[in-house]
Amino acid sequence: MAWMLKSGSEFIIEKPQINLSGFKNLGNLFTGNTLTLYPGDGQDARTFAAKTKESIVADDPNSLKVKLEAETSWGLAQNTKVLYRGLQVGFINSTKLSPNKVELELVIYPKNRHLVKEDSRFFIVGGVSGRISSEGVEFSVPAFAQIADPAISFTSEGKDAVAESYHLFKTEIQARNAKEAERGVTEYKLVANKLPSVSQGSPVMYKNFEVGKVSNFSLMKDRIEVIVEIENRYKHLINQNTVFWNQSGIDVKAGLSGVEVNTGSLKSIVAGGIAFGDIQGIDNKDGRNWILYDSLNSAQNYGLAITFASDAANGLSEGSNIRYQGVNVGEVTGLKPDFDTDGVVVSAIIYPEYSARLAKATSYFWVAQPSLSLTKTENLDSLFGAYISVVPGKGSNAKTSRFIIQRNTPAV
Repeated sequence: MAWMLKSGSEFIIEKPQINLSGFKNLGNLFTGNTLTLYPGDGQDARTFAAKTKESIVADDPNSLKVKLEAETSWGLAQNTKVLYRGLQVGFINSTKLSPNKVELELVIYPKNRHLVKEDSRFFIVGGVSGRISSEGVEFSVPAFAQIADPAISFTSEGKDAVAESYHLFKTEIQARNAKEAERGVTEYKLVANKLPSVSQGSPVMYKNFEVGKVSNFSLMKDRIEVIVEIENRYKHLINQNTVFWNQSGIDVKAGLSGVEVNTGSLKSIVAGGIAFGDIQGIDNKDGRNWILYDSLNSAQNYGLAITFASDAANGLSEGSNIRYQGVNVGEVTGLKPDFDTDGVVVSAIIYPEYSARLAKATSYFWVAQPSLSLTKTENLDSLFGAYISVVPGKGSNAKTSRFIIQRNTPAV
């Protein structure tokens, strides 16, 4: 026996282990901890320091030590397993109580140290966790053995570097939500005449793909304001032609050619939602805020809002047409007196497909008047209702939304 007592020999403390994954050293429950001798080389020796298997790994210079910080220990103790995808790759080496937090030191086995990355997220697996939100109910259920034998697990993502310390999340769901929050979002304010069928957390979609959510909404004096958050990785989708509309439920459009049904995702049908896309020629902003239309159909048919200053109503009324060469290109949406100028302000829209050609500073608008003589007959259709005629501006003039209704027809 004495020949085994060399300076390189090791005495390992064997402890009993009982958990749902199995038993180890069960006999030690009755005999107490035991020592296992592993003979080594070297000189004869009589003094040794008994070690545990964990302490040997911890002292190995090739092992990786990782520092975690948490609000509480969550019942974790020394030698608790550290798992990666269900397999043990390390253990808790020590726990330390600080004034405002608990610090845990993990030891990762040498062969597994490459799994810990700069952006890794550590979380506890054990017990059933869940979350209730506007998106539904989400549960995280670990393996049966881990329910009674909690462990720490982590993700492997980011650069090949180890951070100075990591936060320990209570559940995998919390760790995943933290990752989503770090992506960052940009807020946009939408305005509507009535509250759409959405709630906090309802999805915001682009081509039926979720790119954000509704974060808040409020009732103002004359309108509804809806705040949406778009993930920064998708904010490039929003540009000067972007139009937002309510995508809740089912939008049905019936016509002579049949019935067209537009739906969003199943989630938006159940919980409500907002969609957006690029539509040229649509009046999409109210000052710095974005207009939220009732539906895609109403957005496509709305067009560009413009106003006219006129000396008088000249027979115009709500619904009067705006025409070019006898073709309707817009319509009057309202009239109101302008007491400051002793005139009339005429509100109108230009249909989307014509707005780029007509909403130019040099476009010429006038109220068509019937003319009947022996030499010329013009605008007899205005006998049945006044309308506004237009000659499109030429060149690449700046786009504008304010015009004057001229008194005379343009010179030929």
